Amino acid sequence: MKNDITAIKVSKSNIYQIERMIEDICDKYNLHNYFGLISTSVANAVFIALRSITEEEQLTFSFTQCIGGMSFALQGESKIFANFNSNDNNQSLETIIKMLSNEVYVFEEGKGLEMIFYVNGIEPVQLLNRQKRFKSYFCKTLVNN
Repeated sequence: MKNDITAIKVSKSNIYQIERMIEDICDKYNLHNYFGLISTSVANAVFIALRSITEEEQLTFSFTQCIGGMSFALQGESKIFANFNSNDNNQSLETIIKMLSNEVYVFEEGKGLEMIFYVNGIEPVQLLNRQKRFKSYFCKTLVNN
């Protein structure tokens, strides 16, 4: 069950408002431990979107508090996420989003991306697996570069 949705419209010129909104949400709901996960995932989604939108096009960034978690969504006017999961140019960005989010959904035929984070607490096994995947990803990236 989802609660009220908080949403803002942004364009390339004021994209910084997304980070400000994440900070406000983390402060309001005492999610300081999740700020890094959320902001990194959203920043990667924003980067993917910025590659596809024009100066005039607007994005809608929204937040919904769900039972047991938080949902953050980024939606555009065009199909900016249509190639999510298949585009080599965005593969590392997508990998980071998937590693840091508990669930990721592409919706409206690629016009939007939803990232869900469970905030009830994370099981130790899940935390260790996430940390291992994250370290492995960055070790491979640093070695290859």
